[in-house]
Amino acid sequence: MSTAGPATTARLSRGYNAQTMLMRLLEVAGLICIPTVVSLLVIASPTRRVVSFFTYYRPVLLLSRPQTIFGSAFYLPNVEMVGLTTVLTVALFTPYVLARGTAWSARVFFTGHVIATLSVAAVVIPGDWAGWRTAIHIAHSGDLGASAGLAACAGGLAVLIGRRWWWLGGLLLAGLGGYFLQTLLQATRVMDRVAEVEHLIAMAVGVALELWWLPRHDGHLWIRHRQRGGVSARRS
Repeated sequence: MSTAGPATTARLSRGYNAQTMLMRLLEVAGLICIPTVVSLLVIASPTRRVVSFFTYYRPVLLLSRPQTIFGSAFYLPNVEMVGLTTVLTVALFTPYVLARGTAWSARVFFTGHVIATLSVAAVVIPGDWAGWRTAIHIAHSGDLGASAGLAACAGGLAVLIGRRWWWLGGLLLAGLGGYFLQTLLQATRVMDRVAEVEHLIAMAVGVALELWWLPRHDGHLWIRHRQRGGVSARRS
């Protein structure tokens, strides 16, 4: 029975890592294609109504169309834009997926997106019922795009980097928070302010998930219940 030497083991390890990185790059490319296709289907007349039913989110429709909470992350109002979404995807989301994998990153993305969206809804829906003018405007306006989920992954990446280089992770986190806060203070449109509030909330969620929750639960969002004999049941 022969055993592989250190050189062979190193080559196999490098090959496995290269294959893993290639697969994750392909997964990122696939993830990027999804909102592009969805947004183009919304533009096309034959599919506009069906796709909008699943993706066009407004807080006032939260109870009647809950599926749009998730679908809104895939609907980009302008697929040709080169702005915050593009920068977050290329510079922060892609490295996070390469480091953590698609499943982990998707959990952070959607958790940040959903919590940020529901946090705003928890304020504006009662405000809409009470006749608060600003809340009425927000509750009846579309809240779309992937930027909140991307902000959550950016926060997770800052923590991940900070575990090895604390100063670099802290600098990234401070830069992101400062940018979102500055944009919030300078925004003139109500929905622009709402977007920046969601970015800050989602970023905080991403930090919490990467820093504490997911590492304690083997990358799962839900607590894993223990079975007899110490074998745990995976639930995520």
